[in-house]
Amino acid sequence: MIIVKNKAIFKPNSNKMKKIGNVLNARNEFKKNKNKNLNFLLKNRFNWMKKFIHKDDKGLEVGAGAGFSKLFIDHKNFFISDLAEYDHLDFKNIDAQRTGFENDSYDFVIAANMIHHVPYPIKFLNEMFRILKPGGRLIIQD
Repeated sequence: MIIVKNKAIFKPNSNKMKKIGNVLNARNEFKKNKNKNLNFLLKNRFNWMKKFIHKDDKGLEVGAGAGFSKLFIDHKNFFISDLAEYDHLDFKNIDAQRTGFENDSYDFVIAANMIHHVPYPIKFLNEMFRILKPGGRLIIQD
């Protein structure tokens, strides 16, 4: 038998989770507070990808969300996209399953922590194959 001695009571306006999943808040907090742990994690997330990116490559990140990759991958021909309309995105309202980009457009595409959001992964992979140049690289981290 379990006996509850001190019951936790949450007031309706005390939602501590309201900022979870808020992309703009995450971006602003990161820039403002420079959280060392988050910086370390993001740096490691994106730094290993650099060995697959060459100097003159044209690249794209799909499902970029807060766009943290742009802070760690300093590359002149690297663009970020998402299904959202955030100002920091290079391409807005881009469905990773049907991007609308021309065939053979990119040398590399990054899909970091986003594939679990894709309803039809095979459709997504086919689209990535279509927009990647022959010999292009799909860099997945999930």
